[in-house]
Amino acid sequence: MRRRTSASARAGDSGSCSIASAPPRRGACIPTSRRWRATRGWLAIARLQEIGIKTYQLRGGGTDFKELSEYRAGEPVRHIDWRATVRAGKPIVREFQDERDQCVMLLVDCGRRMRADDRGGAAGTTHFDQVLNAVMLLSYVALKQGDAVGAMTFGAAAGGARHVAPRKGVQTLNALMGQLYDVQPTATHSDYVDVAQELLRKQHKRALIIVITNFRDEDSTELRHALRLLRQRHLVLLASLRERIVGELLTQPLTSGDAAIDVASAHVYEQSRRDAFNRLATRDALMVDAEPERLGIELVNRYHAVKRAGLI
Repeated sequence: MRRRTSASARAGDSGSCSIASAPPRRGACIPTSRRWRATRGWLAIARLQEIGIKTYQLRGGGTDFKELSEYRAGEPVRHIDWRATVRAGKPIVREFQDERDQCVMLLVDCGRRMRADDRGGAAGTTHFDQVLNAVMLLSYVALKQGDAVGAMTFGAAAGGARHVAPRKGVQTLNALMGQLYDVQPTATHSDYVDVAQELLRKQHKRALIIVITNFRDEDSTELRHALRLLRQRHLVLLASLRERIVGELLTQPLTSGDAAIDVASAHVYEQSRRDAFNRLATRDALMVDAEPERLGIELVNRYHAVKRAGLI
């Protein structure tokens, strides 16, 4: 399937957000483009709602007790604290928040699938750069929620894998950035089963495991086996990148015979990939399939949904 030469990214795409990270450990050398994206990332965090991330502060939501407050019309009667109500002489309810002290572990694919770049090669816009942006944005949000966050890479050359053990506190962003800022995708095949087994050896406590990869239907058998292993102990969210160029091909005008062939090929490819991806789903359907610049937003929104549902 040929790539349209006219495909380009809009400079002001409101769906994009840059890497949300603190500076790495002292002495580390960060490429200028990465440092610039880090600065932009903190600005993006300050406007989560503006870039499309849903934030929730629901009275009575979650499972961990937060505080007592005065009853408001429409709140669940089951949350009324009757002893506090008697003492105060007015209805008092218990407020809850999302459960804290949980664990989020990110498995980041660094293999050959992650070398794709359909945005013209501009600095800081490769698929893998967007993955790092998404990892840091989700890490920031989860750490602010009081959860522990860690990361492992896979698909790197022998001896090149990175590992950050889960820990709490916003200072964890320093550790993540220090380990991941210079990671680049390689030409190596990503062994999903091997990384699943490695994670099970290292991570015994139940966690939300987020596998970030670039799915192809020929990966289905191996990836399904790896997910089955992980799901025996953990809650697993599979996140895959969807090439922007495919969507552009699907919507291009049929101005010639070649254009019609491109559109038809794109439809066949997209349908085959979507069917194979959906077959990996389980009953909870924790899956994200997003274009690279939307990945961080979709992951954070899905993380919030998992927390609200008490699935971890």
